[in-house]
Amino acid sequence: VVGVAGGGVMSAVDASITAFVTIVTMFFILDWRLTLIAIVPLPFMAWGTSLIGQKNHDSFKNAQEAFSDLNNKVQESVSGIKVTKSFGYQDAEIDSFQAINQDVFEKNLIAAKYNALFDPMVLIFVGLSYLLTLIFGGLFISQGQLTVGELVTFITYLDMLVWPLQAMGYLFNISQRGAVSYERIESLLAKESDVTEVASP
Repeated sequence: VVGVAGGGVMSAVDASITAFVTIVTMFFILDWRLTLIAIVPLPFMAWGTSLIGQKNHDSFKNAQEAFSDLNNKVQESVSGIKVTKSFGYQDAEIDSFQAINQDVFEKNLIAAKYNALFDPMVLIFVGLSYLLTLIFGGLFISQGQLTVGELVTFITYLDMLVWPLQAMGYLFNISQRGAVSYERIESLLAKESDVTEVASP
């Protein structure tokens, strides 16, 4: 939640302004045809990011719940350590803890895998933008509709879009994690106490 409110908001503002100014410059000052071609992969990137974001949300939620179970298990084991020793349940407790710990590890590993997919996906679609730019830019140059210098300038501006796109992916990523954390906080605050206070006469 803190990451979303802090670095997330800063990244969103910075990336949005940079992306807007860059695309406007590319469209109105450089070459509007090449700009439209270069941004063709972006909607597909947004769609792919959305799919991974949902998976990331679910996997992070599962990881948080598993970690909560682990905390509960540790608390139960510590509070009942005398009973465990008295009845010789040490081996059973160790096996139970290892099973829960393994579950936490596996669910965090899944969450880490989905989390690691964001940057590569962004870079793949950025690479497609470069590829389309080079193909159609070369075609325009061969037809005399564009110069080599203008294509180099266009690619330089395309470079400036890499950071905003990565920042958007980063923002979407931490926003999914922030949403999970906020849901857990809300659920904890919504729980009513088992102890009811009796009004004094």
